[in-house]
Amino acid sequence: MQAVEARCLLALGQREAARQLATEVWAYLCEHGTDGIDYPSRVYVCVADVFGAIETPGVSAREVIKAGYRDLMQRAAKISDADWRRSFLENAAENRAIVERWESRSDSN
Repeated sequence: MQAVEARCLLALGQREAARQLATEVWAYLCEHGTDGIDYPSRVYVCVADVFGAIETPGVSAREVIKAGYRDLMQRAAKISDADWRRSFLENAAENRAIVERWESRSDSN
């Protein structure tokens, strides 16, 4: 998964490689969406982490979190049982991270 690799590269100090991978993943998400991606919220969080640490022209961590939140809410809306929907949003760490970042407004405006 390139998004996780990008975040790992960032942690290793390989900023340019991290930025390049995150940019590729973001371009893919913008063009194709998240169909077929097993953990889309994880992808959004990883890409947002990279863009939050490395200034990248034309994209921001806020924009990525906004898109991730919108995608997450669309997926959650398909869960008819309220308890399962709440569990989906609260118990998966990456889903909870998207919601928390969105609600903090530091990444959502």
